[in-house]
Amino acid sequence: MTKLSHLRHIRWAVAVALAAMVLTPVLGSTPVSAQHGRAETLTVASWNIEHLSAGPEQRLGNVTRKERDYRRLQRYAKRLQADVIAVQEVDGPEALARVFDPTVYDFHFSSRRSAQRTGFAYRKSLRVQKNADYEALDVGGVRHGADLTVYVNGTPLRLLAVHLKSGCFEGDRARACKKLVRQVPFLEAWIDARAREGEAFVVLGDFNRRFFKGGVQGDAIWKDLDDGDPPLADLVSPTMGQRSTCWGGKYPDYIDHILVGKRAAAWLVKDSFRQVVYDATEVPKGLSDHCPISVTLAMGQEPARARAPVRTQGKDTEHRHLRVHGHRDQGADVRQGAVAERPEADPTVELHRRREPKASGASARIKGNVSRRGRKLYHLPTCPSYEQVRIDASKGERYFHTEQEARAAGFRKASNCSR
Repeated sequence: MTKLSHLRHIRWAVAVALAAMVLTPVLGSTPVSAQHGRAETLTVASWNIEHLSAGPEQRLGNVTRKERDYRRLQRYAKRLQADVIAVQEVDGPEALARVFDPTVYDFHFSSRRSAQRTGFAYRKSLRVQKNADYEALDVGGVRHGADLTVYVNGTPLRLLAVHLKSGCFEGDRARACKKLVRQVPFLEAWIDARAREGEAFVVLGDFNRRFFKGGVQGDAIWKDLDDGDPPLADLVSPTMGQRSTCWGGKYPDYIDHILVGKRAAAWLVKDSFRQVVYDATEVPKGLSDHCPISVTLAMGQEPARARAPVRTQGKDTEHRHLRVHGHRDQGADVRQGAVAERPEADPTVELHRRREPKASGASARIKGNVSRRGRKLYHLPTCPSYEQVRIDASKGERYFHTEQEARAAGFRKASNCSR
C-alpha cells in the first residue's frame, strides 16, 4: 500500500467513526424523538387489555392472570413501541405498571372508580398536561373519557381515550344501542369544541362499533361524528379499509379506532398504521380479546389555530340530528342538553343557536339562565326573550324538561314570560 493510499484509508476510517458517533444517539433514541424529515414522530396507540388488574394471580371479570401472563403482555407492550398508549379495561396505575415498564412510562387514568377505567401510558420524556375527565360520556354506568395533552417540541396534541358502551356493534336495534346513541352527541361535542379552538386532536380507544364494516363508510354513528361541521372536525380513521387479523381474523371489522382530527391528520405518516397481533402459538387465556393498534404522527410546526367562534346574532341555525334510525328525537334531545346537563364535563363546549325541535313535552326545552348579578331565571319557549337566551355551561346554565325541575334547581320564571 502506498503512503497516499494509506492516508486515504485512514481518512475513510476516521470519517466512518465520526459518522457512527453522530448517528448512534439518533438511531438509539426513544421513538418519540425519531426523525422524520424536520419533524419528530410520535406513535400513539390504543389497547383494550381486557380486565387488567394488579395481580398477582388476580381474577377480574372473566380473566384470571398468573405471573407468566403478565410477562406475556409485557412482551407485546415492548413490541408495540408506542410513545402514548390509550388503554381500556384497566383498574389503575398499579395494574398497568405490570405491563408497561414504570421506569419508561408514566400513567394517567380517569378518576371514575371502576375495574374498567380508561387511561394512558406515556413516555416519561414527554411533557404532558393532564386534563379533567370527560365525564359527559358517562350517560349511566359507563366509562369516562381520559383526556391528555401531549407536547412534542412545544407542539400540543390533545388526546381523548374512550371506551363506549358495548353490545351495539352495528345497527340500532340492540338494547345497548340506546345507551351508545346517548353517548354519541357528547363525543361529537368534545370533537367540535377542539375543532372550534383550532386544536390538533386524536380520539382513540374501544368504540365498540364497526364503523367500516366490509370497508364501507356507511355506519350512521360514524357519519354523525365525521360530519365536517365545524370544518376542522373532519376526521380521518386509519382503520378505514383495514381488516383486523387479531386472533386469526376472528372479528375482521375493527371496533377499536384512532380518529384523527383535520389538523393532526396533516401529520399522519403514510402507511404507519399497524396492529400488533399475538403469535400463532399463543392462547387467548391471560392475554386480551383485543390486539393493540397504533399510528405515527410526524409533528412539525404547530398548526395555525383557528379563529375564535363568532356568536351568531342574526338568523338561527338548525343543528343536525343524530342519524340513527328510530332515535332521531332522542338524539336531538340529548344533543340539546349535552353540555347544559353536565356543566362540569367540558365548559369549553358552546351550544350554537338552533330552532327548537318539535318534540314531545319530555324534551329539555326550558332554558335556565344565570344573569350577571347571579339571578337564576328560566325561560319557556313562549317567553319573548327565549330566542336571545344563550346557554353557557361554564356559568352553571342548563336546559330543563319541566318547570318543576327548573324550580327545584333554584331557578324562577323570568318576569317577562307569559303567565
